[in-house]
Amino acid sequence: MEKIRCLLILTILLLTSCATMGSDNFSRGNPYGAPRPYGRHPGIDFMVPVGTPVIAPADGTISAIRKFGGAEPWHGGWMVQLSHAADFHSVYVHLTEVRVEMGKSMKRGQLIGLSGASNSGHAHLHFGICRKEGRCFEYYETEDPDKFWLGKKPQCFDPNKDYSNYSREEITLPVACGDYGKALKSNIKKKD
Repeated sequence: MEKIRCLLILTILLLTSCATMGSDNFSRGNPYGAPRPYGRHPGIDFMVPVGTPVIAPADGTISAIRKFGGAEPWHGGWMVQLSHAADFHSVYVHLTEVRVEMGKSMKRGQLIGLSGASNSGHAHLHFGICRKEGRCFEYYETEDPDKFWLGKKPQCFDPNKDYSNYSREEITLPVACGDYGKALKSNIKKKD
């Protein structure tokens, strides 16, 4: 009976832990489609510390960079949009720094910028997938990022893996994690 109890507890911990999100133990906050006072949430919030490297989850081209202004608590920081293939864009909101330029071609894993916080001081990365013609700020203009994960589950980008057989519609996590995340942070500190 004790073994079954231990196995059940271990299973629950594994299913509900951040272990499925990568080795940095970041978690997902506000999920896609969650109700909000002003509509449904059009993306996923990754609870990461300010300054976490944000990376391209698949190949694409930088198609928008702008200050995510406004006084509302859910605004703040920079927004970057990356166009993937002909079907969709991905967006990264609340960045403290942008490390790309308009029109730049990106490969999976390349640095986009550093995470920040909303005007309310809530440190996180808002990540969304939007339809090609959508602005990605309204729920009806977006897609559930969970439908796009490489291998059907969130996973860290691995710089040693060959991703050439995967489509632009199969994405890795938009935050650098594990040893790659540590290496990116170290390189950023050296350059600054």
